[in-house]
Amino acid sequence: MKNRYLKILTLFSLLVIIVLQTLWLCNTYSLIESNICKEVNQVLKQSMEAEVMQRLKSTPKGTRIECKNTSDEVSQMIALEEGLTNLGYPISIEYIDSVAFSYLKKYQIENDYMVCMISPKTGEILFESKEFKPSRTDIKSKVIPIKTDYSQGIQLILIHPYKTIFERIILILIAT
Repeated sequence: MKNRYLKILTLFSLLVIIVLQTLWLCNTYSLIESNICKEVNQVLKQSMEAEVMQRLKSTPKGTRIECKNTSDEVSQMIALEEGLTNLGYPISIEYIDSVAFSYLKKYQIENDYMVCMISPKTGEILFESKEFKPSRTDIKSKVIPIKTDYSQGIQLILIHPYKTIFERIILILIAT
């Protein structure tokens, strides 16, 4: 009789441990995915800043860029983007893509990705740096507007991020 209760208690304990491990693993997955999302947002911001600086360097010295007077940093960046485009220096999705590649490597993200020009209002992709079919499981950065009327924006999409997520989970599992 005692033996039977011991077996039931052992089985119950193992089930509790498995449930707790599963909950911990799901939470870890969610946290890592959130962290990668933040990193992707940072990569896009840094890449776009580098691309703007590249375009500014290509303008002749003394060129005046017409920008609306804005107070916050984001609005100033949008006005600068639009001003450069109006002067005949359009945004280069390809350049943003190549800079994003090096920043993603710094964050140890080695997945496929694409940089898109999209319509934030409709979500329609207007132009893309690479041809991938986005899916629901991809990690998408926040859209950074490039027009003051918010009709166009740039977004970085990490295609099938599972490899990076599971690599980070395995590192955590090994560490614990």
